Amino acid sequence: MDFDYTENILETIESYISKGYKPVALEITSDSVQLDQLKLTFDSKILLIIGNERHGISEMVLDAVQTKVHIPMFGNNSSMNVSQAAGIALYEFSKTFLTFRQK
Repeated sequence: MDFDYTENILETIESYISKGYKPVALEITSDSVQLDQLKLTFDSKILLIIGNERHGISEMVLDAVQTKVHIPMFGNNSSMNVSQAAGIALYEFSKTFLTFRQK
């Protein structure tokens, strides 16, 4: 799995968009959809954006990214460990790709 560390996240997002990636922010927002409701195709190229555990993804990045998803949780939880969240998101994405492969 590829990853990038960058000083200018907006430039990096634009660079990936120009390469055909769809940026997806993993953050609970007023317009986020449940992770399992995200519509993907077999050839989807995803740029998964994950914030840190304390502050999440910055408003600047959220404003620049059209697709926002969240992990549905029971109770009054609003966050989880970033590595656990990434694992859940990647697992959910892989289920979509496996579904296409089995057809």
